[in-house]
Amino acid sequence: MTTNPTDNRQAYIKELIALTERDARSVLLFVAFDLAVVSFVLRPATSPPWQTNVAVVLLLASAYFFFSYYRKVHLSSFEIADQLLTNDATAARAIPEQCWKTHKTSFFLGYAFGIPAIAFLIFAPLNGGPS
Repeated sequence: MTTNPTDNRQAYIKELIALTERDARSVLLFVAFDLAVVSFVLRPATSPPWQTNVAVVLLLASAYFFFSYYRKVHLSSFEIADQLLTNDATAARAIPEQCWKTHKTSFFLGYAFGIPAIAFLIFAPLNGGPS
């Protein structure tokens, strides 16, 4: 029994859509994490106020960049879905790659702002305690 190449292309494109949506959801977890830490930090702090303020700003920036990337990945899933009309698996495969090439800076900036923020929150109480 042979399979229809059109069915294979459609299945492939549908799987790309599912993978893209799972990727977007995983990035959204970073946004939620950053905002959760911000809400935790806004409680009575054990860090000096300036370090707490810096950490909050860094976490909000991290959430912004991760959300920006999330939004672009999410929108790319609609572009992939459009390829179902033409059964163009090659074009569908190129969409996530292009999305990554174009918007990976936002993803990396999310980490670049988030990691120092967490470091501020962890190491500030060890280095100076409450002010």
